[in-house]
Amino acid sequence: MPRRSRHTPPFLLRHKFLFGVLGASALVLLGVVAGIAILLSGALSTAATTQHAAFTHWLLDAGLKYSLGANADEIEAPVLSDPALIQRGKACFRDTGSLLGGSLAGATHRTPADG
Repeated sequence: MPRRSRHTPPFLLRHKFLFGVLGASALVLLGVVAGIAILLSGALSTAATTQHAAFTHWLLDAGLKYSLGANADEIEAPVLSDPALIQRGKACFRDTGSLLGGSLAGATHRTPADG
């Protein structure tokens, strides 16, 4: 029969695994609640117009790379030399200020072809 410590109650020894799982679950729940509180408080800027902290930038970049690697296999790349596609991209960039469709508060972008 294994020796027990005099200072550790037998209940804790029998349920050590259960207390470990409950403690880990409580820490995860606390982290989720803290993350939601920080996000909803406005203390963390989620604006796309300001540069993220280095860790956040790395995390978002890594997430983008893994997401593309996992989901882009079935996407067929368009023919980039197609004149219609080039004109469409030019129009999107000229009208919205970016190729992603965002707005730069009325900023105008001119290409060499625009003159």
